[in-house]
Amino acid sequence: MLDFIIISGPTAVGKTKFVNDLSSKLNAEIISADSQAVYKYLDIGTAKPKKSQRDKYHLINLVEPDEIYDVSNFIEDADKKITELKNRGKKVIICGGTPMYINKLIYGLDDMPGRNPEIRRKLDKAVEKNGREHLYNKLQKIDPKSAEKIHPNDLYRVKRALEIYYVSGKTRTQWHSKEKKSRYNYLYYIFSRNRENLYNRINKRVEKMIEKGLINEVEDLVKNKGFNGNEKGFKAIGYEEVVDFLENKISRQEMIRLIKRNTRHFAKRQLIWYRKEEDTIELNLDTEGYNEIFSKILTDIKEKGGLK
Repeated sequence: MLDFIIISGPTAVGKTKFVNDLSSKLNAEIISADSQAVYKYLDIGTAKPKKSQRDKYHLINLVEPDEIYDVSNFIEDADKKITELKNRGKKVIICGGTPMYINKLIYGLDDMPGRNPEIRRKLDKAVEKNGREHLYNKLQKIDPKSAEKIHPNDLYRVKRALEIYYVSGKTRTQWHSKEKKSRYNYLYYIFSRNRENLYNRINKRVEKMIEKGLINEVEDLVKNKGFNGNEKGFKAIGYEEVVDFLENKISRQEMIRLIKRNTRHFAKRQLIWYRKEEDTIELNLDTEGYNEIFSKILTDIKEKGGLK
């Protein structure tokens, strides 16, 4: 039998509607695997499910935007929630667009060294003195494979990759190359669409987010809730750009253009990650059809003995 099924895929591919329908059919609950949905108040830009649907969702709205929440927190929380749901007789669906979280949930964390405060302070000083680009360039020389997977502006992960190397003498890539063994029984579906359609869906979704009040959401966080826009949660695509607009650094038109562009780039990075994942089933929602995919997944679950 299966411990859970996984529904993932690039942003705007159509995961949420599908998983809502599937969870209703299976009497299942949903564990979110989204690194941005964990932040409170950041609702519109992270495309959280509607409030009326959130009773069956877990691991959203966990921490404040200025708190750090990483993959180790996710694994601990997800493991506990899976056990809790099973004890309540509920089936489990994992759904989200953070493939690293899903990968580590399946295989567990590598036995990498923990945080080193002294090295962190040195890295922080290097950023103050030379800028974040300096650290990213250093990572490219030390561990180019990790640098390919980490966005230059993701300072937290850049520092973590360098920290691992300075503490252990081994790169993050070397740590990840160890043989992996699955911790759970699962089916892992990756949804896709034809590229042109996916990009059109991304552009339309950004426009809908603006219509729903993304700018007002960010303005309220900065003006009324005491955040300055530099917190970890604001690194989510859409929030940084809106902060720049509110600070008169860019025009409204440029803000929208950047959110669309950056979201498309993010989708590309997601797709690159998915290509290296093993034991996955890719389903194209454009060519295979919604109902056909729905039926296929139900059949696959039955053939595997069902969900626990």
